[in-house]
Amino acid sequence: MSCWDCSLGHKKLCRVTSNPRNSNTRRHFAKLAGLSTTATAEQAIESVYRLLGESTSAVLRASLEDALAVAQRPHVPGTTNQRPNWSHALPATAEDITSARLPRIIADALSHAGSK
Repeated sequence: MSCWDCSLGHKKLCRVTSNPRNSNTRRHFAKLAGLSTTATAEQAIESVYRLLGESTSAVLRASLEDALAVAQRPHVPGTTNQRPNWSHALPATAEDITSARLPRIIADALSHAGSK
């Protein structure tokens, strides 16, 4: 795991080659985002998207799974029969998503990205 200065201008982007559930990886991202290692998923998601929003990248995307703090990922590369990839229902309706706090925070964090 190593940090590097991104060619797009953001100094806190990381290349992580280990499992994101690994405690070293969690500590590393917590440090970058200014979080304690006991931060909630919502706090971590908010902080990471704020970091992304500070980048000069012309293209960023947010996932609905992140916006709803869904722990289960929709796809795990390298799996075929072990789990039902790309077939998980979101835990909220479209109406719920438009009024929820975290999706608005993510949208706000990314709304000015690339303009620096």
